[in-house]
Amino acid sequence: MVTTPTDDPNSSSRYEIFYEHAACKDLDSLSESEYRRIDEKIIALAGEPRPSGCVCLGASVFRIRVGPWRVIYIVDDIHKQIGVSRVKRRKEDTYKKLRF
Repeated sequence: MVTTPTDDPNSSSRYEIFYEHAACKDLDSLSESEYRRIDEKIIALAGEPRPSGCVCLGASVFRIRVGPWRVIYIVDDIHKQIGVSRVKRRKEDTYKKLRF
């Protein structure tokens, strides 16, 4: 897992963001402009883990939409952590092989 530091590590209201290996591979395959756009939305999750428009996929599993891309992540409210699982282009099979 890769960690992204938040803007203010002393802030108790911000979440720490972790990237699973699969999400890192997904992000590495993006163009620079797509990467910046998606990364901006992921970083914003540190301040608001359930933004307007997010969809709950399971108990603590959520999805945000960034254009044609879907960012799938897990929220741990107890430890104030967000685990980014995948970044996938929306297709019929986007959610089929996900395991949480």
